Amino acid sequence: MDFFATVSDVDDTEGRRRLGEVVKAARSRKFRTVEKAKTAAEISRGAWEKVERGDHVRPYTLSAVEVALDWPAGRAQEIIDGASSAPDRDGEVAELRASLREIQRRLDELSPRSANDEVG
Repeated sequence: MDFFATVSDVDDTEGRRRLGEVVKAARSRKFRTVEKAKTAAEISRGAWEKVERGDHVRPYTLSAVEVALDWPAGRAQEIIDGASSAPDRDGEVAELRASLREIQRRLDELSPRSANDEVG
């Protein structure tokens, strides 16, 4: 640790490392590759990798990552500040809901129409 580092700096570094781990796990599930994730976020590969490493990045980069991962605005900073990694679950829930909507749509297409639905 740098002699002149403050407690806040140390906490921020630990929070950014924690965020990096959560982002990497969420990215692996949603996009598999950094290339697909950075494209969705509309940021450079290097910027995405900095987030996953726990490096300090600009607020815009954090916002772009949140959007790409379907997180609410400000969630990345909440994780840095010590909040649980619940946004990881938020992304899973959003994906499951989208999958369920698609399944329901397909079921509706395959279901036979009732006599009341037929135009005669």
